Parts: sequence; C-alpha cells; structure tokens
Amino acid sequence: MLTHIAKGLGPLKDKVVFVGGSTVSLYLTDPGAATVRPTEDVDCVTQVLTRTQYYKLEAELEQLGFHHVTEKGAPICR
Repeated sequence: MLTHIAKGLGPLKDKVVFVGGSTVSLYLTDPGAATVRPTEDVDCVTQVLTRTQYYKLEAELEQLGFHHVTEKGAPICR
C-alpha cells in the first residue's frame, strides 16, 4: 500500500515523510522478528507553515485524486 500511495502522490512524494504502521517493515532487519501487522492507511507528514501553503497542498492533493474523509469526528487533515 505504501508504494501505491507514493506513486499516487507523484511529485509531492518528495515533500512528505511517511510515518506510522505502514513503515514498520522498512525498519525491521531481524529475520526472526514477528510478522508485521498490515495497516489500512498510510500516514505522512509535511511542512506547511501558513494557511496559504495548507490550501495549496490541499488543492494539489485533490488534483491527484485524494479527498477528505468526511465521516463524523474525522480530523480536518485526513
């Protein structure tokens, strides 16, 4: 799933850092480690210093086909 999202981000992938459960398998080097439990989402962070930058990023993500989660109680940044 991480590769799929990275491809979907296109040029924006160079502006984000992937974090969370979807990245755990990238850090495991012990062949005896337990199997990684897959996650159902991919988390990433990026630097946004102003509202203008936030709205620009939001528009770029929408152009790439991403959309907000609109479920009740969902955070504004998902």
